Amino acid sequence: MKKEYIIDAIIILAILVTIFFAMRSERARERELDVAETRGTEEYEIEAYYEEEIEIEDTNEEIYEEVVEMLEQTNSRTIPIPTNNTGGNHANSNNTQPSSNVATPVVAPQQEIPVQVVAETAPQRCTNINNHGSVDFPVPVGNSGRWFSSYTEAREEFFRQLRYWEGRLARGEIDYQTYVSNSPFGYEAWSCQFCNRWTLNFHR
Repeated sequence: MKKEYIIDAIIILAILVTIFFAMRSERARERELDVAETRGTEEYEIEAYYEEEIEIEDTNEEIYEEVVEMLEQTNSRTIPIPTNNTGGNHANSNNTQPSSNVATPVVAPQQEIPVQVVAETAPQRCTNINNHGSVDFPVPVGNSGRWFSSYTEAREEFFRQLRYWEGRLARGEIDYQTYVSNSPFGYEAWSCQFCNRWTLNFHR
């Protein structure tokens, strides 16, 4: 009987020792899992932080490229490339950016538009006896059929006609009726406002 008790006690002790070491191993495994999860969370947070910083830089580069493209299309000046100084030293630090990037604006050549100059032709007036005055208000020539340089010259023509017909009547070359029909007894004179010449209209 004593041997059986001793054997049972040994078996129970072995079972307890096994349970104790099993529980201890389980606790150690749980601690390792906790440490691994903590480290994984920290590494995930660090990687997420770097990925967010990289996305911010990529967004800044895309915005800059769009602005440069718009400015080049409008022949305007460009702005320097923005540098991101808030991220510090991170995973994308090897991609160095120039401090400034000035693009030369492309100026389109201006095409000269030919200007057609239409020469205004001056109206033809005062070149003969019948084109004095204007189109709306023409100045007719008198029955003398002449234009004189001045009023004095036109008046002298009237007296010349008087002397001419009186001389022929005095010499008997014409009769009195012919004299009365051809010799002027008066006149009227008018001038052209463009050339300032005068014409005579005899009264017979």
